Amino acid sequence: MMTRWKNLCGLFLAGTLFAAPPAVLHAAVKPAAKRPIAARKVRISKYLQDRVNAILTQLETHGRYRHAFMSLNRLFDLTIARDPAGGVKELVNVDYARRLITQLASLSNVEHRTLLLKLLLKNQELGETLAYLVESHRQPVNLIYRELYKLHSALGDKI
Repeated sequence: MMTRWKNLCGLFLAGTLFAAPPAVLHAAVKPAAKRPIAARKVRISKYLQDRVNAILTQLETHGRYRHAFMSLNRLFDLTIARDPAGGVKELVNVDYARRLITQLASLSNVEHRTLLLKLLLKNQELGETLAYLVESHRQPVNLIYRELYKLHSALGDKI
């Protein structure tokens, strides 16, 4: 009984394969077209930028620094794993966001943190300068950001 079943299945498959024209068989085996490398890089770059912006926007509204830091850490690892040599711009962008929120998290006053986050996101050049200039393990970060808060209070958005 089992032998008959195998023979019947074999005949059916053989008839199907030999009855189909060769073009149909080659179309079924043909690999999917790959996207050009430049297009994939743009897509990855846009995805990473969108994720960083979404995390920072969510941080601005909810104020959950630990959650934002963990999300940016995962994104940083993904950037390194995805394109260790070519994604320097994306790596710097994710690292900037990580450094910024780590430094702002050291402030104890939540109102000051929120205001400075909005200020530094609006003025990205100042934010990047502070994020890379201030070294958390060497300098009292909270004193530097307190002074920035005082400057912002005195000068407003002219900073």
